[in-house]
Amino acid sequence: MIKKRLFEGFCGVSSSGWRLFSQIDAVPLKTNRLKSKVIFGSSGSIKTLEKPKVIERKKSEKIAYFFLILSIILIYGLTNFQYTGPAYLSDEIGYLSKAAAFAGYPVDMSSSWHGGYSLMLAPLFVFFSDPSVIWRGVVFLNVFMWAISFFLLFKLLVDLFPEKNFWVVLSSVGVSAIYPAWITMSGYAFSTPAFVLVYMVALNLLLHSKISDISWILYSFSVGFLYWIHPIGLAVIFVSLFISIILFWRFGNFFRLIFHVLIVLLLVVIYQFFLHPYLNYIMTPENFTSGSHYPPVLKIIDSFRNIEFLSRFFLISIGQFSYLLISTFGLVVYGLIEMYYNAKYNMRSINNQPTNIFTLMTISLMAFSIFAIIFMGSASFSLSNQNRID
Repeated sequence: MIKKRLFEGFCGVSSSGWRLFSQIDAVPLKTNRLKSKVIFGSSGSIKTLEKPKVIERKKSEKIAYFFLILSIILIYGLTNFQYTGPAYLSDEIGYLSKAAAFAGYPVDMSSSWHGGYSLMLAPLFVFFSDPSVIWRGVVFLNVFMWAISFFLLFKLLVDLFPEKNFWVVLSSVGVSAIYPAWITMSGYAFSTPAFVLVYMVALNLLLHSKISDISWILYSFSVGFLYWIHPIGLAVIFVSLFISIILFWRFGNFFRLIFHVLIVLLLVVIYQFFLHPYLNYIMTPENFTSGSHYPPVLKIIDSFRNIEFLSRFFLISIGQFSYLLISTFGLVVYGLIEMYYNAKYNMRSINNQPTNIFTLMTISLMAFSIFAIIFMGSASFSLSNQNRID
């Protein structure tokens, strides 16, 4: 049954309780951090690094933070649990059918929608057979992923802007969470909550990879997995590869660069040339062929030689960025300005505190990913000549 919506947006989810929120105790506060002493080996790897001094937060702050996350869960959940099924949009059915295929069900409906989000939904089809129960599980998973994403956003902002007051950071997370699109999209089987969650995981891992090679490896897997969720992950991958080259130039850690490139490219190759074709094979009826609504990347690149394409691309890019300004009431500009000044400070202090470059690179990944995604999306829409309002 097709659902009626007032808004369009994206989804999210969480309800893991006090265990999740207790991690707030381990977040260092403001200027109470110890100066890090770093010793780099010949390969550029970090040998020793003092950990920041950990100060326990006030009880009122922990309660406020817990209340915010709980409010997100309740608002996102109660808004969307009233709906009993998908809106039968092509992408929703594509993601759900792929999830069923992952779970072993015979499905004769291949699609070009990527399968990373479907892989996350697959356990619902394994453990439940009632469609209504499966749908409730989809909504719950979406809400859970959004709640985790906002938890990671809070943690990231505290680490990036330690001088900011707790209540300022908490308010920023709250403002981000009340964006109507996020709330209403929790009731759709769209891949956005999964993409945002993995993206937030990647940002936190990049920032903490200054003291951990394991974090760097996990960061590489996270960035590569973004492509499994949606083709727009290529935009983040491009920025990430550029960042890994800068870090190699700064520290000379050849192994980190190689590991990152190999892991990211391996994940892209596995999905594009093995998993996706296999899913299309098992989900396509005999004597039928599967198609793709995504234009080939090489065709997009080649189109930049066409004047008509360039004019469409320019107009759509302006429109996309204008939408970003309007939908955030201009707050995105304030965020970019804050990131600029933070990056400027870290550039000046890199010689005294070498690991500040990881803060700089995390901010760069956040900022340039926005423009890379707008660039890639606008190019795709320009090639297909689609006039879309989303």
